[in-house]
Amino acid sequence: MIEAKDSTLPNLKYLSYSTCSILQEENEKIVENILEEFGKSIKLVKTGIEEYHSGNTENTTKCVRVCPKCSGDQGFFVALFKLTGKKIEKKEKPAPVPKKEKKPKGKKPQGKKP
Repeated sequence: MIEAKDSTLPNLKYLSYSTCSILQEENEKIVENILEEFGKSIKLVKTGIEEYHSGNTENTTKCVRVCPKCSGDQGFFVALFKLTGKKIEKKEKPAPVPKKEKKPKGKKPQGKKP
């Protein structure tokens, strides 16, 4: 959804994410990934739509989930993000720690006997 790193978007204050799906992996999981990836650059806010269900996870209660039974159609999902600054910045991931090679225990290298 958000590909640019350190993008300057001077006029953008809100960003919505919506789908015509009720699948958690296409909705709440995506929202949680965005929140994790962009940290303090972006936050989830209430959509202003009150008459339907909220998101299914602790982190997505401000989202709106509309089931097919409630809406008379296939259902949908809406999340609203507010940008907290002028840039959307991805969180810096720590560099991977190199793994040390393990030496086999108890066996000595086999060599020719003198």
